[in-house]
Amino acid sequence: PRPPPPPHWVRRLGAGHLPSAAEVQVIKCFLAKCWSLDISTKEYAYLKGTVLFNPGKGRKIDCLHH
Repeated sequence: PRPPPPPHWVRRLGAGHLPSAAEVQVIKCFLAKCWSLDISTKEYAYLKGTVLFNPGKGRKIDCLHH
């Protein structure tokens, strides 16, 4: 199964609102990076914990260079 995006990347949306194309692209890029890592279940658990509990507010991932 594919991991869900980090919660801090998904802004809270009111009823009837959809995420922007840019927000969807950021999430898709993040997921593609995660899936390409070819890591063990244990390594994935550590990575997930790091992302969830250290969101790095204000940072953006540049998907074009990876």
